[in-house]
Amino acid sequence: MDNAGNITEPKLTTGINHAFNGKLNNFDLFNNLMNSYFLQKGYEHKFLSDRPTFSFLHYVQKEHLYFLADNTSDVGNITFFLTYKNGTEQTHMMDFTNPQNKKLHRLNLSPRSLSEQIGFDLQNLKTITVYIADNDGVQMSEDRTYNLMVYNCNQTLCNINWINEFGGMTSNTFISPRETKSSTKNVINTNGYLNRINGVYQPFQKVVNTSIANRYIITSQVLSDEEYDAFSSIINSRNVYTELNSGELYPIVLDTNNIDVLKKKYTKNKK
Repeated sequence: MDNAGNITEPKLTTGINHAFNGKLNNFDLFNNLMNSYFLQKGYEHKFLSDRPTFSFLHYVQKEHLYFLADNTSDVGNITFFLTYKNGTEQTHMMDFTNPQNKKLHRLNLSPRSLSEQIGFDLQNLKTITVYIADNDGVQMSEDRTYNLMVYNCNQTLCNINWINEFGGMTSNTFISPRETKSSTKNVINTNGYLNRINGVYQPFQKVVNTSIANRYIITSQVLSDEEYDAFSSIINSRNVYTELNSGELYPIVLDTNNIDVLKKKYTKNKK
């Protein structure tokens, strides 16, 4: 197109381009960090997760593990390695299919859902390790190990999910939600005279509109420094959800906009 807006060359039509909703900074992109997330045969790439590679997972938690791959990646299966408290071990494999050649994929690592999908016993389960293997059975992703935890039966649980900086989803099961209700009223003043109509005195002020807000405070389990780093990023997430009893995700807004850095290496007593 020339300066006058006239088309001087044939139009160019591009093919379909794909992108995912990540939020990495320019420094990381220019250092080819994204190359370590797209699965390719012969390498061990990363999942789109900011959690440490060894973390804790509750039985009812909905942990979603995202990864990038297409049909050129030659992904064969997702491998699960289970250990039980009595020392026994199991290995399960889930075939990977991608008929529409999608690039962004999600694993539902909720222990209850996973046990139904691939068939294993949840009782006395200690850890779940997951990785992706190529079509030759060779590992092509990092390991992710989850240590299963339980809470006291009388504690109320609250699953929170949020979009992390890599475009995946991070989750955690919090406990003991405490609710606070607050009400806001808009009122107008009358003429200042107390009128009596049919035995009822009319107020000097009238409420014309009311609104109520619910605020919740939740508590996490004891966190390692690595887990603290991952979970503290929730304050910068664009989308945060709480899981309803039906399993649906309901959007929420966080009141907390800053978090104190309370890492062991900073707060431990020195002798």
